[in-house]
Amino acid sequence: MNPWLLLMLSAVPDYCAWEEPRQQSAFVEPDERAMMKDGFEIRRSYKAAWARCALDRGGTPPLLKVTVKDGTETKVLLEKKVELHASLDPFSTSTLYETFRVCEPPANQREKGAVLFGPHGRRRWMNPRKVTVELIAQGPMAPIGFKRQFEVLCPACAVAKGVASMHHYVADHHANQTRFYVSVPKERYACAQGGGRMIVRRYWVDKGGEEWRAVHPYEAIDDFQNKLRLQDDAMFFESREPGANFCKEGKINLWEVIGLDEYATIVNTSSYGPSSHIRRGTIEFLKCK
Repeated sequence: MNPWLLLMLSAVPDYCAWEEPRQQSAFVEPDERAMMKDGFEIRRSYKAAWARCALDRGGTPPLLKVTVKDGTETKVLLEKKVELHASLDPFSTSTLYETFRVCEPPANQREKGAVLFGPHGRRRWMNPRKVTVELIAQGPMAPIGFKRQFEVLCPACAVAKGVASMHHYVADHHANQTRFYVSVPKERYACAQGGGRMIVRRYWVDKGGEEWRAVHPYEAIDDFQNKLRLQDDAMFFESREPGANFCKEGKINLWEVIGLDEYATIVNTSSYGPSSHIRRGTIEFLKCK
């Protein structure tokens, strides 16, 4: 063979030689655009010229598969063949990109391996999920394949806030009697058990004063969740007191029910701080002498 031809052939790059990009090319990371924090994105970079050659040599599109395993079964979240961008341009680099979510809407079901997770006061019961991301490639396509495994924590209990019904009012104007009750759906209550606590606080403030500054309660009932009892389809608490307990010259009575950790999403209506949940009830209309 002509030596000049051999020299020219040796100078032609082997487009089928796999070359890992300088930066990490196969990874899974959180998707910052996801509304929930259980969104992830997959990236895998490759040379378009390599893809062209691998396809010409009989390579088939790789299979992207994402599975999640909970305490009982394994579910397939994503499964699709990926068409790679193929080109003879030796400088063209492409990236495989997909997104997926792991967690389903909470169903008020804590699994055996559930854990309390989060900052103090905002901890939630979380069910662990084992996620496996695979790009299954064979033959000439094999070098692009990868497998990554990691764990995700998914909320176990419903995230809707303010699911408790709470009222404090004058139950009997003639008897000058007040009624206070709290009702929580039993499924939500059962899911929250052991994951925090509820607190009831009462305040005296000046009439016409700023109620949100009532930061020093005269009474606090801690672990209030333990006082709830099953009634029909809810966990219920009720008390009746004489109006005299809420009568004080020049003052009105305010109250609040707050939740910490998992109970926060049951009773709190906005943030987790107690001062934004104080309620001015109709007890200020008591017949006080």
